[in-house]
Amino acid sequence: LHSASLLTDDDWRAFRAAYLDFRRIEARLRLMNPNARHEVPEDPEQLDQLGRRLGFPDGESFKAHTSDLVKHVRERFERLFAGASVSSR
Repeated sequence: LHSASLLTDDDWRAFRAAYLDFRRIEARLRLMNPNARHEVPEDPEQLDQLGRRLGFPDGESFKAHTSDLVKHVRERFERLFAGASVSSR
């Protein structure tokens, strides 16, 4: 999308940074539990462990970061594709 000039440099950088952050989170999740790549632990101790592995002081800080990340990606996506219709074939 960026190389086709459909994304601004700012949007491209934001989506790229979010993608890399999500991949980093996924990699740490895999280290903790190879069978649950997309499941963030609910156990507070495991969540703290994951947060610390990702450079956060605790699990709550990690959860706040990922919540903000999802929110910002969603806002950009909705702004870029507002009114776009999806056609089925």
